Amino acid sequence: MKLKKGNKGFTLVEIIIVLQIIFLLALILIPVMISAIQKSRQRTTMAEMRTIGTALGTYRIDSNYFPVGVDITQLRNILTPEYMAVFNTVDGWNRDFSYTGTQNSYTIESFGRDGVDGMNITSHTSDVWDLDISLANGQFSASPLS
Repeated sequence: MKLKKGNKGFTLVEIIIVLQIIFLLALILIPVMISAIQKSRQRTTMAEMRTIGTALGTYRIDSNYFPVGVDITQLRNILTPEYMAVFNTVDGWNRDFSYTGTQNSYTIESFGRDGVDGMNITSHTSDVWDLDISLANGQFSASPLS
């Protein structure tokens, strides 16, 4: 069987080269995409923590103290709907925030991707997604921007 003059197909070498180029692009882009997703979760977590901190500040102005002896779910019941319309109790990795409060101070913490209480994140370790982010009295004491 002979091919007509105008019909040319791809050779095996050409197909292998194209597949290698696609593979190399995937090797480069997949880690970048994973990093972007984790950075987005980190930023979402920080935004949620700021929102809760703002509501807690308003609550303290009204009642002269921060909620004491409650967990994040109980805190949501205290702050909604009067101080917050929507209260997410979970961080960007779908893990519950940790809340501790005294009458004069509070701390909201996200334990990062692994959900385990451990080392706090700093600006030098901002790409280590398992480290903790901490908001105390309206200021990030541990964050990727510290």
